[in-house]
Amino acid sequence: MRPEIQALRAVAVAVVVIYHLWPLQLPGGFVGVDMFFAISGFLITAHLVREVQLTSRVNVLQFWARRIRRLLPASLLVLAAAAVATLAVAPLSRWAQFFREIGASALYVENWQLAGDAVDYLAAENEASPVQHFWSLSAEEQFYLAWPLLIVAAIFVAAKLAVSKTRAILAVLIVVTVASLIYSITLTASDPAIAYFITPTRAWEFGLGGILAILAPQVRAGSETLRTAVSWAGWALLGATVVFFSDALPFPSFTALLPVVATLAILWAGNDGLRASPTVLARWAPVQRLGDISYSVYLWHWPLIVLVPLATRHENNLPEKFAILGVTLVLAWLTKRFVEDPVRRGALSRARPRVTFLATVVAMAVVIAGCGVGVNAVTISAENDRVTAQRLLDADTPCFGAAALDPANQPCAPSELDSLIVPAVGSAAYDRSPTWDECRSLDTEARECVLGTPGGARVALVGDSHMHQWITAMESLAESQNWELHMYVRGGCPFGHVEWAVTSAKKTADCAEWNDNVDAALAAQEPFEYVFTSMRLHASGKVAEDAAADQPRAGFVESWQPLIDRGATVVAIHGVPLPMKYGRKCLTESFTPAQSCYADTSFALKIDDVLAESAATIDGAMVVDLTSFFCVDDRCPSIIGGVLVYRDDHHITATYATTLAPYILASMNQQAAREQR
Repeated sequence: MRPEIQALRAVAVAVVVIYHLWPLQLPGGFVGVDMFFAISGFLITAHLVREVQLTSRVNVLQFWARRIRRLLPASLLVLAAAAVATLAVAPLSRWAQFFREIGASALYVENWQLAGDAVDYLAAENEASPVQHFWSLSAEEQFYLAWPLLIVAAIFVAAKLAVSKTRAILAVLIVVTVASLIYSITLTASDPAIAYFITPTRAWEFGLGGILAILAPQVRAGSETLRTAVSWAGWALLGATVVFFSDALPFPSFTALLPVVATLAILWAGNDGLRASPTVLARWAPVQRLGDISYSVYLWHWPLIVLVPLATRHENNLPEKFAILGVTLVLAWLTKRFVEDPVRRGALSRARPRVTFLATVVAMAVVIAGCGVGVNAVTISAENDRVTAQRLLDADTPCFGAAALDPANQPCAPSELDSLIVPAVGSAAYDRSPTWDECRSLDTEARECVLGTPGGARVALVGDSHMHQWITAMESLAESQNWELHMYVRGGCPFGHVEWAVTSAKKTADCAEWNDNVDAALAAQEPFEYVFTSMRLHASGKVAEDAAADQPRAGFVESWQPLIDRGATVVAIHGVPLPMKYGRKCLTESFTPAQSCYADTSFALKIDDVLAESAATIDGAMVVDLTSFFCVDDRCPSIIGGVLVYRDDHHITATYATTLAPYILASMNQQAAREQR
């Protein structure tokens, strides 16, 4: 192996690990991944083109088998270890996400899993999993899967057109690389979270490495002075990106060209005979050794960074970070010595591809089955929660949930609820109505779901996920009040033309179009008796400024007034207090008794509800404010009447919403009675 390649690998893994342990010290360390992509594209293309030149073909199955034997044994070992460690130290609340990502990583689709979560409104608060770093390995494996097939296609075209196979391969590679780079720049501008993870926006990084592999023999005839200068420039540029880049940059847009081009410059310059080149240091034994175990270092470091705090119940401190670094190096050496090398060079290296594929399928199946068991444990817990909650609701248990804060029930401390937490902290994320998955709009279409009592009084439910969080309460009211519910919900889109409440330019346009379509759909229907809406409280100072500039009242009136003119009463449910930094972390990451977890009202109520404030000034609208059922004195507890209030950092559980149903109706009736007087 060329010493400069091992040096690049050593530097790439070093900057990634340092970035993950001390991000403020090396803010651009994430470019180590881009270095790996460029190196892989260079090496794999050189290998495949050499095979084509020698045999006029590519043995695709044999190529895949070699890649599997090189990469999968170590990665599956780490995934299995991460699964066991999750069972041992992670709270139940993390199991579903962690095991889902471990399964996705075992199938090498973790990058697509993370891209999907990036646009899933309800996955926005996901914590970093111990296998999140497998996104880059997934992209790399997908490259290994697709690239030999593209070369086979290029060989076929070359034969038909009677042109050089190497030139045909180069042409295909240039087309793919240019298309990927253009797509990367475009998607990073519109959807940066998705662009960061998916393979099509990263393919050009492999592609540039491949182009160099084909052209290098023709263009590497530079003088020693030139190659030395290029090598110095490449290392200097890499150093600059590592030090001066940050996650504030658009990435992997055109900005990723800098670390990729720098890596390729060093590869082009090489190391042979360059006495004044910085890559002379590449021959230093520690650098070569780190490059040799770089793959295993990358595999092990991130699970330790994520799982150690869950075991110690506090953030990693300086001694623990150095301990993680040391343990990573030891585990990497052991993995290289006893897993990677024996599989690559032992008897298994001579196995037929079908044996390799069969062993891989079995190993993947074992890991995925184990993940299924973990997810199933959370599902069972969630089902038990639903049964328990329904039993207590059916029995009209005194002081259950919101009833515990009802002034008419004071004092309120039934012994049955003393040690109860429903839903359990670990399965709280599942405590929501399935209608979110079944009924929400995924695009700008005004998707309608009809629930409740057919033929009853017509009631519309419109808004974002903070309207949907009330759906179980609405269904309870529909049963008692004979309501037919017509629901229109879309994550992140409040009911009204208020741009300040939306987080990106694309989302702003999408929400505006969705609101237009909902306005049209509601106008085409028979009049409604009530139209319920709610939205998330936004605590950002900039949001508050934008709200003032956007004249939110006018934005809400635009959608609400036509419904009011036709006889509907718009009911704006005040946004729930914000648990944020005190809620889930207190319950899942400390030894504090759950009943002692609460949010200070100075934080939870620190911003006004613009939707409710606007509704209070609009004739034909009313506000239902249930804050008194969330906060007492200066505290907003995480558990009220034996019920866990929040299922994530800003949505309430379906169970707690259900217990609030009678108080929604009571507030509406009180306001109606006052108006009649």
